[in-house]
Amino acid sequence: MCAVSDRANNLQRWLSERERLVLPRWMAELMRKGGLESLGRTTRDLRHHVFLIYYDRLCQAVVTGETDEMDGMLRNLVRERVGQNYDIRQILQFPLELKSTLWRLISQEFAPADAQEVLDLLDPILDHSTGVLVEAYAQVTEAALNERVDELEFLTQRLAQAGEERERAFRQLHSLYTISRTVSSTLDIREMLGAIASNLVAHPAVDRCSIWLVTSEDTLRVGVCKGQGESDMADVTLPLSTSSSFLTRALRTRKRQRLSSQGDALASIFDGHTAMAIPMLSETRPLGVVVIEAEPQAVSFDSSIASFVQAATEQAAVALENAQLYTRITRFNQDLEEKVRQRTSELEEINKEQERTNRDLERLGRTMSDFINIAAHELKTPLTLIHGYSNILQDDSTIRGNPMLVKILGGIIKGGERLYDIIEKMIDVSMIDGQILHLCPAPTSVGNLVHTLADKNAQALQERRLALLLGDFRELPYIEADSQRLFQVFDNLLLNAIKYTPDGGSIEIDAWTLEGEAEEEWVEVVFADSGIGIDIEHQERIFEKFYQTGRVALHSSGKTKFKGGGPGLGLAIAKGIVDAHGGKIWVKSERHDEQTCPGSQFHVVLPVKSPIRTVEVRSPFSYAPTSD
Repeated sequence: MCAVSDRANNLQRWLSERERLVLPRWMAELMRKGGLESLGRTTRDLRHHVFLIYYDRLCQAVVTGETDEMDGMLRNLVRERVGQNYDIRQILQFPLELKSTLWRLISQEFAPADAQEVLDLLDPILDHSTGVLVEAYAQVTEAALNERVDELEFLTQRLAQAGEERERAFRQLHSLYTISRTVSSTLDIREMLGAIASNLVAHPAVDRCSIWLVTSEDTLRVGVCKGQGESDMADVTLPLSTSSSFLTRALRTRKRQRLSSQGDALASIFDGHTAMAIPMLSETRPLGVVVIEAEPQAVSFDSSIASFVQAATEQAAVALENAQLYTRITRFNQDLEEKVRQRTSELEEINKEQERTNRDLERLGRTMSDFINIAAHELKTPLTLIHGYSNILQDDSTIRGNPMLVKILGGIIKGGERLYDIIEKMIDVSMIDGQILHLCPAPTSVGNLVHTLADKNAQALQERRLALLLGDFRELPYIEADSQRLFQVFDNLLLNAIKYTPDGGSIEIDAWTLEGEAEEEWVEVVFADSGIGIDIEHQERIFEKFYQTGRVALHSSGKTKFKGGGPGLGLAIAKGIVDAHGGKIWVKSERHDEQTCPGSQFHVVLPVKSPIRTVEVRSPFSYAPTSD
């Protein structure tokens, strides 16, 4: 017995010393024979520590003769590897290849007699390992097969149930398809509801179906009924205000409701039947209720029947609303056609009246322009006489010797000049309206115009204590323009700035060149003031003739006084002259405010080359005002 123990200890010691030699050879051989190329999961995935653990348990079993720990490790190995789809051959090769590797080493290092003794100790343990692996594999396989059998039985039952459900679903889908075809092929409400009720009654679980409609009297009335005892439901009504019925409860909650065994207002009509109400609803209002019934002894409607009836009810709701909409649209179209006929007749009368009004306005416009033109020319002749006789009276010694008469005569002359200026503006407006404004373009210096303009209005600027700031005009090119008319534009813009700028303010005139398309060149002139500004809503209309901002009655008199009055023609004439030159004029201002004075900027853009091809060479000072 002692000799056997010594041999076992020596073998265990030999195995421990040869561990670094045995393990690599064992693992390499196992992987070489494992068929790595043909297997999805291979012994390569048997981690290195598995070899070490088994080898360690083998060494313990050699000494102690106990294999429990080794057996447990092998059984765990089988359970893990079978779950990972390992081939049984790979698992069984695990101890067999170790046996082969150890046999080669033992035969090399031991004498034949000693080698046989060593193998006698090792073979039972290695063979036992193989048996444990086979037994564990059989147990795991048997458990897996039993589990698969249970799963197969369960799947068989589920397939049978699925077949029944499929058959029931097919019948329900066929019924829904029939309902869909019916409701899409007719707009007759009774025919449509009858088809829906007939298809629902065809279901084995439904004995009677009634469809209740909401009426204009706020009641529910049976529209159609199919099935057993359908005659009992004729002309049955139920007020919507009834709170004790499962029908009105379905409409109120917008959910399907079941008939209560006690206390329902319609209990006597349904006579103890199993009944369920499904509301028919549109997006905005209730349309009615679909009610299905079964015999008293029948089982309550299950979820599949409820879902089927719910789907049919939704189709019925859509079809019912479409039919009602069609009826309303038909009636509406009839009313609309009548209203269109009436409105067309009215519009024809309005158009005739509008044409008459337009003709009257056109005639009135021509009359007004003719009146302005005639009045201006007729007033100009006597005004010329008044102006001439006033100049003669100025030289009379009697009048010069009477200060009172000199003052009166001066007022007459000043009033005549003011009236003459208004008449000239009226004539200009008449020419612009008639598109007969004649221009004589010639090379013109904008700088000379502005400086002459400053000299002309120097006294008015001084009286109002207004600072006039002029830009540098020396780099500006000469432009082809009618210098007298352009001077008239600038004069009107400066007078406008003087009138609407409070005393002590400032006015700035500047100009620069602009580059246009196709090598066109333009000059932009800007009149900026620190005045009271112009509201945005008035900025387009101030260029209309006779248009004035504010209350005319509150304006003071005088051409250059603050907010001085006038006929409202200056800006209209300026726009007409600029347009005739092929230019553009506009104003910019944030707002009208007499406290903060945001100011205004009038922009005038003129082409350097005039679109009028008759260009006359005139004196650059021909725009200066004449002495008379």
